[in-house]
Amino acid sequence: MRGKAVRPRRLDLGWLKWVATVLIVIYVVFGAALPILGLVFRSFTLIFTPLQSPLKTLTLQNYQTVFTYQTYIQSIYNSVIIAVVGAVLVSALALIAVVVAKRSTFRFARAVEYLALAPQAIPGIIVGIGFFWAFAIMPGGSVIQGTLAAVIIAFGLRALPTAFGSISPALMQIAGELDNAGRVVGADWVGVFVRILRKLLVPAFAGAMLLVFVTMLKEYSAALFLSSANTNVIGTTMLELWVQGNTGSVAALATIQIAITAVVVGVANLLMKEKKDA
Repeated sequence: MRGKAVRPRRLDLGWLKWVATVLIVIYVVFGAALPILGLVFRSFTLIFTPLQSPLKTLTLQNYQTVFTYQTYIQSIYNSVIIAVVGAVLVSALALIAVVVAKRSTFRFARAVEYLALAPQAIPGIIVGIGFFWAFAIMPGGSVIQGTLAAVIIAFGLRALPTAFGSISPALMQIAGELDNAGRVVGADWVGVFVRILRKLLVPAFAGAMLLVFVTMLKEYSAALFLSSANTNVIGTTMLELWVQGNTGSVAALATIQIAITAVVVGVANLLMKEKKDA
């Protein structure tokens, strides 16, 4: 959305394009397709081994186990709720942080960017332990401890760098002259954001929400210290089933998680299909 000095051109790889194609195919097959296919097969079998055909042990028992116990069903609901609410809140926070860091005269604008990206370097377990003690020490923290709100806060902190990194490049492509033009006609910093930047950043905000949803849906490490019996997520439930030796139900839950992600991504693509700028 600004004048550019050069016209973008495709890079001709020559014969290297075949090497790149082979490497990409190998990565897709061995890094995604085969693991997912094995996971799905395991979810529909009593035992999954190369010594016999999986078609001989086909069963729905693994899914029946998942959908028989209310605790397991509740973990699926909790994960979806956390991912949906977190996607909206974290993306909104990231949008504000990006605008402050990249488009304001705030004295500590650079510090805002560092703080938004810093959680990327913190392991999820450390985040969970930190919030566990924070809620235990702070006044009124016991009210939040063990609730979905606590899990959303911890997961949201982990997902904030993803949202920030998704929105920031989109804002950097918008010329600063648009801000200056808005100020010439009397708009302040908030007015420029509301009347100009907000509309131009809608596609980036939608993309950030999708990325945060996927990130928070698969997150679980922080929930080990913050969730209770009624606020388990899919990840903690899978760990519980794995300890019990119920690997089939673990595969079933993982397959359900993948299915939810695929449906959400598919719906998002359909909604943004006609948006040429999305």
